[in-house]
Amino acid sequence: MDRIPRDIYVPRHGLNHGPDDDGWIGFDTLHAWDHWPIDEIASHISEDEVMVLRFEHEHFRSEADRIEWPLDRLMEETEALALRVASYSITSRL
Repeated sequence: MDRIPRDIYVPRHGLNHGPDDDGWIGFDTLHAWDHWPIDEIASHISEDEVMVLRFEHEHFRSEADRIEWPLDRLMEETEALALRVASYSITSRL
């Protein structure tokens, strides 16, 4: 697999993982001001982690700077990333 440029568009962060030896690539949504709706993830994390997230959201996260990452947006961005990578792979070979 050709090297995929790290500047393929992903909101705010760009592509920041991979490709690894198996070709996996990705982006993460846990940078400063990224916001995962607590209601969507509470069942997947501990009560202590929920308390920390609630505190962070109330005291450290500016509404203006925050990027919301509900599950539907995460899925949309993942699918869009796959399309951008596929498009890059095709056009880079022309």
